[in-house]
Amino acid sequence: MSYQIIDTGASIRFISDDGFFYLMKHQIRSIQTIRDNIVRIDTGGGCCMHSIFIQAESVISPSISGTEQLMQLLNEWTSDFLQGYPDPPDPGPIE
Repeated sequence: MSYQIIDTGASIRFISDDGFFYLMKHQIRSIQTIRDNIVRIDTGGGCCMHSIFIQAESVISPSISGTEQLMQLLNEWTSDFLQGYPDPPDPGPIE
């Protein structure tokens, strides 16, 4: 089964051959690598699932090169949301 994972702002959208679901970022407790090729997203039982397990090689979008890169990407998406996104660059003086 292949997966697409999309950062939608306050949630992460997981799309598979069977359908899709959203996971709210504030429900994520930790993101870890288990075994050599599986990423575990722990929600602490705060939503419909206690944990979500994803095989890195099953992810077709975004393009990643392995488990560590998938874990890093998911952690970045979650951290950006929880810490606030950076301010947009200053456009400079308006004439």
